[in-house]
Amino acid sequence: MCSGPSSRPINCFKSTFINRMTGDEAVTVEAVRAGAGAELRMLFKSVEYFVSDDPLFADLQVAVAAALGEVRADELLGPAD
Repeated sequence: MCSGPSSRPINCFKSTFINRMTGDEAVTVEAVRAGAGAELRMLFKSVEYFVSDDPLFADLQVAVAAALGEVRADELLGPAD
């Protein structure tokens, strides 16, 4: 999950999340996003970055993990290198 060394919440820029995906992953995540609840769809459309301590971040993490696996979700939503 997105967290720093001190477990402080961090920002995961949406552009970084998207750029880390392969083309096939992007198609899969877009389908998941389109089928998600209204709150998660609104979050994705309205923010520049995801904040790991936002309650909807957990929903995003679960949705991406269900589609791509937990390890890959952690990689996509993890902190920048």
